[in-house]
Amino acid sequence: MEDMSIAVSCSDYTQIDASLTFSIKLGNTPEEGLVATALDNLNIHFNTCQGINPSNGDNQNNDLASHVYRLFLENKINEETKDEIFSTLVGYAQPGNNHNEEACKAAYESIYGCEPCDDVESPWMNNVGVDCTLTNLVDTKCNMDAKWTSKTWCKQSCFDAGNGYAGYDCCPSPTPAPTNLPPGACSNCSNIATPWMDRNGVDCATTDLITSKCNLDDNWTRNKFCQQSCYDAGNGYAEDVCCTLS
Repeated sequence: MEDMSIAVSCSDYTQIDASLTFSIKLGNTPEEGLVATALDNLNIHFNTCQGINPSNGDNQNNDLASHVYRLFLENKINEETKDEIFSTLVGYAQPGNNHNEEACKAAYESIYGCEPCDDVESPWMNNVGVDCTLTNLVDTKCNMDAKWTSKTWCKQSCFDAGNGYAGYDCCPSPTPAPTNLPPGACSNCSNIATPWMDRNGVDCATTDLITSKCNLDDNWTRNKFCQQSCYDAGNGYAEDVCCTLS
């Protein structure tokens, strides 16, 4: 759990029970001592892990959050541990709901203060190959057009253009890193920690994660976490040329 840098709405949980018989006997010489030999009777069973639904107290199996809640009720983990796990398993109140987008959205907003928005083109734009991020339609349509408003087309691009739809507080689109920099030039890089790091007070500049994550991890690469520290450690992201901090 502590290595998960993203929140999830739910997680299945299956328990593995294995049994194997060993024969133990004295060796032929004193030097051999006891000799253990495994018999050919390995049995592995995949059993549904038992839990309790946090929202109603009913039995709820095959759900990690419900199993955690059961451990909490049985005083096997404390409330702080439970809450920390639930901060990652954000859909804990709706176990088994694989389409709990609202829980993920709320968790994202609680961390970043904004919500991720899509950028879906209108059917006409799709037919003629017009992209939300490149068209000047976002200056005349968006929240100024009734049909665009009802369909929320180009939601992210409309927000970035200052014409966002009511009720959608989109996160600003990241500024792309400059490419084809002249020799010797560099760019100012961010140093944003992962959500897990933020929750646990781990700082990009001092964490050992820099040696094992950065461009070695797909999630870190996709989000460019700890961009400056990764670059300084020699594990920078492709095309990044960060200025050295003095």
